[in-house]
Amino acid sequence: MFQSIILGIIQGLTEFIPVSSSGHLALLPKLFNWEEQSTSFDVILHGGTLFALLFVYRFKLLDIFKSIGKDKTTNKLVINIVIATIPAAVIGLIFKDTIDDKLKSNWIIAFMLVQIGLLLILADFYLKKRKPVQTKKPATSGKGQYTSLSSLSALLIGLAQPISFIRGTSRSGITTLAGLTQKMDLKSALDFSFLISIPIITMAFAYGLLDILKNGAGDESFSNMAAGFLASFISGLIAINFMLKFTARIGLKWFGVYTIILGLVVILIII
Repeated sequence: MFQSIILGIIQGLTEFIPVSSSGHLALLPKLFNWEEQSTSFDVILHGGTLFALLFVYRFKLLDIFKSIGKDKTTNKLVINIVIATIPAAVIGLIFKDTIDDKLKSNWIIAFMLVQIGLLLILADFYLKKRKPVQTKKPATSGKGQYTSLSSLSALLIGLAQPISFIRGTSRSGITTLAGLTQKMDLKSALDFSFLISIPIITMAFAYGLLDILKNGAGDESFSNMAAGFLASFISGLIAINFMLKFTARIGLKWFGVYTIILGLVVILIII
């Protein structure tokens, strides 16, 4: 159960902090000689992060559902979320197993960790040099710049999501970086990154859950899966709130530094 809790905590934290959950979860079992986690357990951990997302964004999602079809801004946001989801959904459906099988070496994990780390540091430097974007909406309106994204910008951000299928790549990191290239501020880029992750994580969780119901959970015990789910859910809540409240203050460079160090550690382990 201890292993399940640790893996759940790591999944919850690193799913939303831009340091690669897949990279951490692939490395931990090798570092501590743990058995590699089963597909069933991985599904349950993603369920925990999904429910954390839904809980944090419950009011925003409820507002979207109430306003859809009635409010042009909401309609545009929903369309953009769908557009941003399509690339990952299509590529995941067709190539995800191939990507997992062919691109899972420790060298690839190390390479992607270092590359994403460098991009995060460069993005932090870029944000400090960039002039603040003036928006028509006052900050007190509660609506960020992601509500006025063009469909092309949403597609470009969505095209970044499938890159996260490569282990060592942070989904939240790569989509946040993509959002910044579309002139969004950091808070808005994070918000949109989290919102577009909901459909993808939901589809992956639903697909995995159907497989568990059909074929069983294998050797995984209910207590281990429950512990992993709760750990993932609670740590996910902490990570999302931390990112939304503090990242604008501290920037992205320290996440980049950590990710580069982790990539170098991986290299030291495998040479």
